[in-house]
Amino acid sequence: MRVQAQHVFYLDFQLPEFRGTDTAQLAIKHNDQLAIIEPWDHTGELFEGELGQTLVTAQFLLAQAGRPGGQLARRVADITIDRLAVAIEWDRDGSPAGEEDLIHARLEEAVTYANYFISHVRAGTGSTHVNRIEVYWHPDDLTLAVQVPHTVQWFNMDSGTALPMFQGLNGHNSAGGIRLPFNGAVEWDSLLNSMSTGTLPPFHRTLLVDARDALTTAGIREAVLCIASACEVRITQYAEAQTTLSRTAIREMFRRDGGSFARRYFDLLPQAACGQSLLSHDAQAFADIQDCYLQRNGLMHEGDLLAPLKAMGLAERLRTVSQWRLSAERALTWVDSLPTTTS
Repeated sequence: MRVQAQHVFYLDFQLPEFRGTDTAQLAIKHNDQLAIIEPWDHTGELFEGELGQTLVTAQFLLAQAGRPGGQLARRVADITIDRLAVAIEWDRDGSPAGEEDLIHARLEEAVTYANYFISHVRAGTGSTHVNRIEVYWHPDDLTLAVQVPHTVQWFNMDSGTALPMFQGLNGHNSAGGIRLPFNGAVEWDSLLNSMSTGTLPPFHRTLLVDARDALTTAGIREAVLCIASACEVRITQYAEAQTTLSRTAIREMFRRDGGSFARRYFDLLPQAACGQSLLSHDAQAFADIQDCYLQRNGLMHEGDLLAPLKAMGLAERLRTVSQWRLSAERALTWVDSLPTTTS
């Protein structure tokens, strides 16, 4: 059976005009799949088919219960001005109906293909208004949700019929999502203590928050750079603050012993300065920082992710980099505990 999983993403920005072609359509063959990416040609209805029509009046209303305040309201028809379709085709034996994991996998792949296309459009136009398909990755419970309105329908291309993939139904639509605006609670005294320094918050802590934010929207490259930079900023501060080793001694030690960033800064340096090592304290955090910094180098020097991260699917990448962020949190807390002088 030839199967096609058809995804239509509805956008709150307009894609550019594509000149030099009568039909703006892109086919990408990868392994045993064929992905077809097709921007809207601005003929016919914006909200495509019966599934699209059901989104026209879909509306979110988000308000806090039990206390006065405002509310967030969003109607899909009021925020949508363009669409992008991504169809994924492949051959398989038997019907895939009811395979929930496969449905999620194909949606994840469709988002990846769409964002691959949009990223090149963004770079080609230089426009900051061309945005990736927004997803929300929860770094704590490791779940992924597509935030933009979208529809999904699967077809048996041999017979031309829709497949009952969605609990017996032939299609699925989603009005997207709004990020919950509640941001938890903070002790007032701790906030005052933080501001009493008269400076901005520690840069490495800010970078880890930025990494979390990048992860929630599947910004893998941005998250990797933030995590690695946070580690570099904090351990460099420690190298400057400790009084056991001179800068010349540190450079000589690194020249003599070499090794990766993690080996030099989270093992050799603290071992020589105060007799402690992250490798001994938390081997998993050490390994994760090492892997993260290797990917950072790949981005900085080669402009792309390296294996094995490069070959992973979106959800697996997000799980991996989320683990690196948690490891960086532990490692930087450990660095905070290191003495800067020897007794």
